[in-house]
Amino acid sequence: MKDRPNEVGDGADGGRGPEHGRARTRGVGDLDSARRVRDEEAVRLTQLLIQNPGTSTPDTQALFALMLFHAGRLQARVNSTGGLVLLDEQDRDQWDWSLIKTGFSWLERSAQGQVITKYHLEAAIAAEHCQALSFDQTNWQRIDELYELLYRMEPTAIHALNRSIALAYLHGPRAGINWLSKLHPDGAPPGYHHWPAVLGELHRRQGELQKAMTYFDQALAMSPPPAEKQFLEMRRRQCVTNETEAIPCTPLPTGERGRG
Repeated sequence: MKDRPNEVGDGADGGRGPEHGRARTRGVGDLDSARRVRDEEAVRLTQLLIQNPGTSTPDTQALFALMLFHAGRLQARVNSTGGLVLLDEQDRDQWDWSLIKTGFSWLERSAQGQVITKYHLEAAIAAEHCQALSFDQTNWQRIDELYELLYRMEPTAIHALNRSIALAYLHGPRAGINWLSKLHPDGAPPGYHHWPAVLGELHRRQGELQKAMTYFDQALAMSPPPAEKQFLEMRRRQCVTNETEAIPCTPLPTGERGRG
């Protein structure tokens, strides 16, 4: 366990934020090396922005907080065989709470500006996940409100999918399905495998297993990356064997900054 505090937001030492964040993202171990390098590079580049007085603005500070929240949870996101570990299944003792505390410090600094950007909203969503000391304590009402604002600001597919998951946790899987159906009544955006993947998961949780398998097959036909393919195949097998579990709180990783 890495310095897990009683209250995540207390005592964050913002003065050592960028250097501390950069150092602690190295050696995350079991993750796929390409993804680890990508995430470390994202932290490093954002660190350079906040170290420069000309670019250390509230939006870049919020972006850096977001990067730290993601880096702090990196170790727990993939298992020893390279498979995805969803948020409800992650061992939070593997999270790097020092990085997360530093992220809260930079998020607080970013609030000094006059404009709320998408980075503020994305960081606030990640902060909600980080400050929930267990999955059951997640404030889905607040997360849904933030995703609604984020979707209004930037109506992308990934934000729509994330909001559908929050709605599903608040009101049941049907609410998430209805939200996505309203946005794209004719199906998924072309070539975007996460859309049928999430619809498959929502229908699986709803108990509509034939529909779920159809959507999982659509997602698999779009040639997702290996870890996501492994996850989708597992979910499809669970439909065949009539297994039901809690839906994931985030869609499959997309490389977007807004993932939970």
